[in-house]
Amino acid sequence: MNRIAFLTLGVVLLVGCLQAKASLASLEEKVARNPNKARAVYKLARRYCEEDSAVQAVETWKRLANLDLELASDVFLRTKVAVYLGVEPFFPQPVSDSIAMTPRFSPDGKRIVFHSMKNGQIGTMDFSGENFRWITNDDRYNVTPCFAGLGDQFFYIRSTADESGMELVYYNAEGGEPEVLLSGLSSLCETPDWVSDELPVLFGYMSLDTKSMEIGLYDRKAGELIELTHNAYMDRFLRYSSDGKLIVYTNYRRLQPDIYIMNTRGKLVERVTDWPGRDIYPDFGDHDRKIAFASDRNGGGQFDVFVCDRRTGVVMPVTYNERTDTTPDLSNDGNWLLFQSNRGDGRPRTYIVSLNQPISAEQLLAEIEAKGEQGGLR
Repeated sequence: MNRIAFLTLGVVLLVGCLQAKASLASLEEKVARNPNKARAVYKLARRYCEEDSAVQAVETWKRLANLDLELASDVFLRTKVAVYLGVEPFFPQPVSDSIAMTPRFSPDGKRIVFHSMKNGQIGTMDFSGENFRWITNDDRYNVTPCFAGLGDQFFYIRSTADESGMELVYYNAEGGEPEVLLSGLSSLCETPDWVSDELPVLFGYMSLDTKSMEIGLYDRKAGELIELTHNAYMDRFLRYSSDGKLIVYTNYRRLQPDIYIMNTRGKLVERVTDWPGRDIYPDFGDHDRKIAFASDRNGGGQFDVFVCDRRTGVVMPVTYNERTDTTPDLSNDGNWLLFQSNRGDGRPRTYIVSLNQPISAEQLLAEIEAKGEQGGLR
């Protein structure tokens, strides 16, 4: 029976492969007959990208750009043409010159909180990078902060006084001292997240029982830790949805980590990515319709930032850089994206991207011409 199933699977895969080749050949034939039909060229360009045929994809995209700039822009934003050309689809800008890591938007999207690798402290600044100030000023190592409401309220992870582990902390910087919620955690504790005072604080921690990274919920009212996962494999980099009903995270069940969504009872409800590369640091945005994440799927060893549309499954590249871009934070309206990058002089800084202003096909063509006919082609 197993042998029959194996043979059946082989036949199905072979038929699928033959159909794919026939479909590609059919598209090539249509374009050959009607080289000025933009919609046919559009479909062929996307198909070459699916096949990872870089040279054919770029040549077909250039032809499309001469026929229909709007369709050319669509292909550029939805495929790997940017990677083939070595051009970033958007225009990331540094928020400030400070060494600012793991940036997070405030609930109203007007402020940013971050931690600094340089001094181990937590700071905030306006959306524009102005009104920069430190929130903490102690001898602890404070990391991965998030807002805990409007104003100067935060959750973050910091080292214990004897540096033997980490602790989960709430701090109202408008008055009072930091409040330790959980102490005695292992040195691997990360990414607290908050949506509402009615919901537990979400965070990741190394379980002393499973010896693996797990997802925890801390109920402040009950003073109780809820172990949401209890596995022999890692679940990391977790974030709430805007209503607190879902949790997106990276699962390491397989050798290559992918992104999943569970509910607050720990039940798997959706798989977001299924890719040979490593997909990490997911974050909900655009009213939970999209998920930003970092991945090494572009090749070259570096991580870039992408945005996945949950309804269509389309993954849009946001950055393409030889350095590492990680920890994206997507605004609730989906218009802005923060991320951490060591591009430039190698020191990690916070960058911001307007997702409403991608590079236009006209700008891209001009940049290609400036580089030379094959400039940037991988």
